[in-house]
Amino acid sequence: MQVVVYEPAKRSLDAIEPIAKWALEVEMKSAELVWSRRGCDSLRVQLVPIDVHSDTDVPWRYTPVRWASHVVVLVDGANVWEGFVTELEWGRGGQLVGFTAVGYDRVAHDVVSYSGTYGNLLPIVVGNTAPFLRVVGAPPLEGTTSAQFTVADACEFLRRLATADGELVDVSAEPGGILRIAMWDTKPVKVLKSAPLVVPPDATVTWPRYEEIATEVVVQGRSATMNALDTARAADLGFARRVIVDVTRSNVANPSAIAYRLLYERYAPMPSVSWQGISQWERSDNTLVGATAITVGDDVLVPGYGPVRVTRVVHRYPGPTVEIEAGRPATPDAALERLRLAVEAATLGRDANSWW
Repeated sequence: MQVVVYEPAKRSLDAIEPIAKWALEVEMKSAELVWSRRGCDSLRVQLVPIDVHSDTDVPWRYTPVRWASHVVVLVDGANVWEGFVTELEWGRGGQLVGFTAVGYDRVAHDVVSYSGTYGNLLPIVVGNTAPFLRVVGAPPLEGTTSAQFTVADACEFLRRLATADGELVDVSAEPGGILRIAMWDTKPVKVLKSAPLVVPPDATVTWPRYEEIATEVVVQGRSATMNALDTARAADLGFARRVIVDVTRSNVANPSAIAYRLLYERYAPMPSVSWQGISQWERSDNTLVGATAITVGDDVLVPGYGPVRVTRVVHRYPGPTVEIEAGRPATPDAALERLRLAVEAATLGRDANSWW
């Protein structure tokens, strides 16, 4: 496994030369790679301290890793993760001891004034500010918008869109400088892929509490109100519970994305699965698969419920130790989660005691 660092990408990734290369056993103490529905999500690398000599100047001028440096992670020669540096970690003596990188869906080098359709938004913003990237796919929605966008802004704008039947627009950053626009069905998995994974005995399966379940979500936007209702869920549960979310103070293009995401993800009577280890997983056809081969979007069978999707994968080196999350978004620390929701409620102008 290798981490290769380049100068900040400007025009073409093929035209730049690597400025630093570290083999795991020589220069790096550890690395943590994260994939999620964002695609290449984050990378954190802890280094054997690198001395940066600077008597009077700031040390980052002389280090081979700088903000916005292009980073590629290679495993057995294959590019499995790429992004750009967002944080540098320094030791007390001025040594570089680590860095953090994120995927290119969060690049914000410049701002573009855009007025046009949803489909042309990301290609035009990318073409003007990050020509080293290319956009694959388009949102299957008609509509127009007018505002100033960075690439990160455009990606987040598209992620707020949804079709009338609850499919969300997802934008994922992939190796090769790709920003892929695809759809993610928020509803429970019905059509299984061949031979889905089976939850291993040492996985943690957590079911939601009563206050984390709803049968209807109403999102009140500036110009529209979206009602997402699941009557079949209400019949199965034997009760109805409505949650009202006010986003009138936010720039929400399509409140249906929020309504469906909340109804079928955060407020769903669906288990969350978390697992960490190095062992193989079994498929429903009794074949085995290595933990490092499991990817976001894979189906996992949960006993007593059915299939859920993998939403987050983490590889930690040396090892590698693998961490997998599937199903409902996990809330490992309930108190911390409630604090986050209270802050989010205040941001949206809601009373935190009555929201969520």
